[in-house]
Amino acid sequence: MRYAPLALVFTAACSHSPDDEERLFLMALAQEGCVVDNDATAARIEAKTGFSKEVLRDLVVDLMQRRVLVDSDTGGVRSVVDECAERA
Repeated sequence: MRYAPLALVFTAACSHSPDDEERLFLMALAQEGCVVDNDATAARIEAKTGFSKEVLRDLVVDLMQRRVLVDSDTGGVRSVVDECAERA
C-alpha cells in the first residue's frame, strides 16, 4: 500500500468535532515538518493527536480529496496549508 506508514498514524476520541480533529492533525503534522512518509513520524502524530489509526486514515483521505494534503516526493503525504504552505 502506497500510504502504509500512514496506517500507523490514523482514530479520534468521540468528543472532537471534525473541524477540531482536522486542526489538531494539521498542527501535529506541521510540528513534524509537514510530511508523513515513515512509520516513526506517523506514530508521533498518532501520539500527539490521540487519534486512532482509523480516524487518522479517514482524515488523510478527506484532506487529500480536498487538496489540503498532497503526495510528497518521499512517498507519503505533505500538507500545503497554513505554515506548511511556505514549505510546499
